[in-house]
Amino acid sequence: MKKNILIIGSIADRNLIRLVNSIIDCDTNNQICIDILHINPPKHNSINYRISELTSKVGKIYFVKDQNNYGSLFNKFVRVTKIYSSLKQIEKYYDLVNIHFMSGFYFFLWPLIKKKGRKILITPWGSDVYRVNKLAMILIGYCYKYTDYVSFGSKKLKQDIKNMFGVPERKFVDLAFGSKMIDLISNSNNISKNAAKKELNLVDKYVIICGYNASPAQQHLVIIESLTKIKDSLPTNTILLFLMTYAKNVDYIKEVKIFLQSTDFDYMIYEDYLTDDQLLNIRKAADLFIHVQHTDAFSASLQEYILCDTKIVNGSWLIYPELEKFGYPYYVTKSISNLGEIVKEAIEDDIGIVISEDVKQFIRERGYDYQARKWLGFYSNPT
Repeated sequence: MKKNILIIGSIADRNLIRLVNSIIDCDTNNQICIDILHINPPKHNSINYRISELTSKVGKIYFVKDQNNYGSLFNKFVRVTKIYSSLKQIEKYYDLVNIHFMSGFYFFLWPLIKKKGRKILITPWGSDVYRVNKLAMILIGYCYKYTDYVSFGSKKLKQDIKNMFGVPERKFVDLAFGSKMIDLISNSNNISKNAAKKELNLVDKYVIICGYNASPAQQHLVIIESLTKIKDSLPTNTILLFLMTYAKNVDYIKEVKIFLQSTDFDYMIYEDYLTDDQLLNIRKAADLFIHVQHTDAFSASLQEYILCDTKIVNGSWLIYPELEKFGYPYYVTKSISNLGEIVKEAIEDDIGIVISEDVKQFIRERGYDYQARKWLGFYSNPT
């Protein structure tokens, strides 16, 4: 019998769209039907564009309408009431309700959510675990206590959820977001670094990638400052690349631009949507990737650069046991203060770190070709 699934989350995020599309593409036997409740206001044009990216095989998409800017406490209350109203109007009963990205307001919706589905799966995204205040932790903790399942994409995230919210082992299911880019990289051995640079007009450039989105948590400013201090030790053809296509904050991007203009660095900032081919070429063209954001659950971008044999400088506070058990696939900076020193070490290392085939195979299995089948297996039988 076909299973009915309700996903509650934001289709403004391409990661959720890719997950849904990948699961449905795997469902050749028509085992499931996925409906979506989009909880963010359809206030910008990108929503229509995102909807157009969803497979036509998706079921019904429900919207929470007429939301205000929910920065104030009153507007947050209004938002919860509108989500409640929209959820209540859904008459269908589901085999599984899957909540993507936990927030404290789900505490107030929980009794209704329980009535909408036989089982509930919480899918944390990382920042909803690591960047929450004390009140939100209490409210979210209630939901974790009464959910049926919690998905995880890394052992560290699983252990941290256990420690922070007391979730028992029996509730965890190993379901990770896949990476379409990992699939593309795995099937692109014919694209060389030089060929990728040519496509990006970066021929004869030493390409350093600074972070992977526009969030201040990526620490772009301190990266630039650290590189400025060692500029004379960097290749003379160095160019800094900043991928700021999502998690965008206009004022912050402007601040980064002003700082860059005060240096002598050659740089490029990508702010507009990048196609898969463009992203693939960026991954392939990179000579060095600097990854020192404040916190992380399990960066797909990091794994993609590893798969491309890119030199990587990673913060010691960003721990990935699944990768490191095969030997560290990156250079490690213990603090921001010695970032420049480690960057120099990485660039001057002619041999570099040899990435084991074991870690590459592990990463290949993080692609959607593999992960979507696991999601489908769970969705089709949420016991």
